[in-house]
Amino acid sequence: MTKQKKPNNYIPCFLIVGEWEIAKEQYLKIAYKETGPNQNIEIFDGNEVTTQQILEILKTKGLFSEKKIVIVRDFKQLEKKEEQEKLIKWCNLQNKNKTLDAILILIFSPESFKKKSFSLLIEKVKFFDLRPEDKKGDVKSFIVDFLKREGKSIKIKAVELFIDLVGSSSLTAIKRELEKLVFLASDEKEITEIHIEELVFRHKTEALYKITDAIRKKDLRHALKSLTLLIEQNIPPIAILASIRNTIVRILAVKIAASQHISLKRNYSFNEFKASILPQIKKNSTITEFLNIHPYSIYLMLEAPYKVCELFDVLENMAFLDLELKGGKVNPQLVLEKFLFTILK
Repeated sequence: MTKQKKPNNYIPCFLIVGEWEIAKEQYLKIAYKETGPNQNIEIFDGNEVTTQQILEILKTKGLFSEKKIVIVRDFKQLEKKEEQEKLIKWCNLQNKNKTLDAILILIFSPESFKKKSFSLLIEKVKFFDLRPEDKKGDVKSFIVDFLKREGKSIKIKAVELFIDLVGSSSLTAIKRELEKLVFLASDEKEITEIHIEELVFRHKTEALYKITDAIRKKDLRHALKSLTLLIEQNIPPIAILASIRNTIVRILAVKIAASQHISLKRNYSFNEFKASILPQIKKNSTITEFLNIHPYSIYLMLEAPYKVCELFDVLENMAFLDLELKGGKVNPQLVLEKFLFTILK
């Protein structure tokens, strides 16, 4: 994470690139520094406004404070050089007059920002690049600084363990896990490797649950998102596949057991299922694990949007997938992503 220093001239425009939760902390610091506690903040989506509209808003004085803070997220129109020039003209005028009526903060998510497109603007405004860019040194500093603000210390080995287990690509995800870590440590002043291992165990369990739940729902988007998170945490691809297989087997077992008593072509309410269907399944089924599963979990598996024949096909494909993962010739994440596209499309 780098911060570009600018001359001491008053430049009333800030450009921040980073994930929203991280960028938000930065813009709040700017807002407080520039306006104090009496903040008049307006936030706009860059797809809903034009450069001219933003300039008009900036010229309108705030009602409750001397200065107004105007924030625009992902202002794609500014990729055009002529639009940047309009903004720079306003900045130069403010700097010349030393007027402090308004502050403009432009926030771009990492995926929507192309530095070359904004080179003209970057030279004229205060620029904060909060992207980790896979630099572990930056991430380490972020972790140490965050915990320091919370009154906690952490040794370098514990930091490295945290990065290895949680990942380093998303500062938002790291911040979320650090908040959990602070809560877990309670009154203890130092974050240790024991705290991290306990947190990460919970984190992995949660991520595995999310991917299996997404598969049960046939939710491709969330399944892919959960897969990426698991890969970042260095969960072995074979272990991920095993969790998916267990989910498919359970859904198949529930549907086969239920099909002996009901039609699978219609949907049932949970109350109807619990009152008349579940007792029959538990009474006649040879699958003893049904006795230990919460009734609603069994109901959700019954309602999963799969046909029995589909589930058999998925299990058959998994046999080949297992060999492909163990062969190691193709990136494991790509193998699993292709598999998810196939079964959840």
